[in-house]
Amino acid sequence: SNSSCQCTCDFETVDSATHAYYHPLLDQLQQTAYFRYFKVNLDMRCPFWDDSDALCAMKDCSVDICERHEIPLPWLRDEEAEAAAEAAAEE
Repeated sequence: SNSSCQCTCDFETVDSATHAYYHPLLDQLQQTAYFRYFKVNLDMRCPFWDDSDALCAMKDCSVDICERHEIPLPWLRDEEAEAAAEAAAEE
């Protein structure tokens, strides 16, 4: 046989073991600041709704805007570098 599957266990066994191992790790990661902030351009069209000029009514789809002091420092540095590059390109 030319089968590339050499696995001796079934899907349920792999799924159960993966869930038992990764779920606690992902649960811990979810509690960190990693998922609290994400960059988004609020001036772009929404890729999910045709009427992106309207506000999304889904509570899980909402975005809270951060105050400048709440933005992670690496993102501020990126923003400053982008602004400097744009200013240099305009000269």
